[in-house]
Amino acid sequence: MGLHYALHTGKIPQPKRREEIRRFKDDPECRLFLSTDSGSVGLNLQVADVVINLDMPWNPAKLEQRIARAWRKHQKRPVQVINLVSEGSIEHRMLSLLEQKRSLAEGVVDGKGKNEMDLPSGRAAFLERIDALITGASKEPQMPPTDPLDRLRDDILSQWSHHLELMELHGEGTQQTLLVVADRLSDALQSALTRQLQEQFPEQTPQLKLLDRDAFATIQQLIEAGVLNTNQDTVRTVYRAPATDKPKDDEQSKRLTEARNRLTQSEHKRRMAKVLTEGGFSTEALAPMRSAVETALHALLFWRGHDTEKTPAQELIESTLVQASLLPAETLSLVARLRENQPEVDEAQADKLIKQSDELLSRAASVLE
Repeated sequence: MGLHYALHTGKIPQPKRREEIRRFKDDPECRLFLSTDSGSVGLNLQVADVVINLDMPWNPAKLEQRIARAWRKHQKRPVQVINLVSEGSIEHRMLSLLEQKRSLAEGVVDGKGKNEMDLPSGRAAFLERIDALITGASKEPQMPPTDPLDRLRDDILSQWSHHLELMELHGEGTQQTLLVVADRLSDALQSALTRQLQEQFPEQTPQLKLLDRDAFATIQQLIEAGVLNTNQDTVRTVYRAPATDKPKDDEQSKRLTEARNRLTQSEHKRRMAKVLTEGGFSTEALAPMRSAVETALHALLFWRGHDTEKTPAQELIESTLVQASLLPAETLSLVARLRENQPEVDEAQADKLIKQSDELLSRAASVLE
């Protein structure tokens, strides 16, 4: 549209920020002030009379702070506030809770509005919140596949899609075999496939044959040469990796190698912690064990495409590792406990943390096998 604008973010140096604020106030051609939450406090922008919230905060106080940049003392015009929300999103379903929080704050601080919040209790409250956040009251729940083979495929791909290349069901009736080709063999993948097969086919569980890429390529060459033959009439392709994913193999292989190198560093610190624990110094072993866990988390996150060098946030660990079933749900509470400043932890508590950390590191090692 050819509109001039001022920009205000946390990355912009302070002198440049002041220059941008002056330009918005004084330049008649500068019609927009684009800002992150870095501009939600401490600014006097009465020259504006429209506030557009592109990303709604879930804290009503932050929302009021944004609006108050324009709607403040010496403002002589009405201020229009526009909140942009995607319909049917979690954000959309959170609007009612945001309004409840705002009304509750008015009741407590200003003496008007509600001063109590009605909350359901117990298990029903938990289920109601989960239903509101995940499915939404206005949407029909998504039905899982009815075919057990499709359910198995979806469950396995949710965790191992970056490793799998082919899933085929061979044979019929009681003589069925599930062939799975992966870029590398893994005990964790073998266990996951075995468990899913037993759950989805409790009465007649197909046999499992797990091959790596090179072994499968060799078998294909023997079939093409006529040395081996297969009955293609009884083969059902359950999953085949898209051809467009192949160029990513080299990059993924490099990341896996680097992640394993980082995990080796974690193993050194883990052994140091074990030596201290076996010598009766469990409390002193917490520091190297904490370092071993953090290094292992960095290794897994790097493997999954996150290059962060800082201490990974709980949200990143949950979304990338826990929700993908790479690490157990107990990981979050363990990491939080290890990160606490614990000068008075007794030997029993230290032993428990050391044991839990050791189990977590074993799980991380199995993922990167």
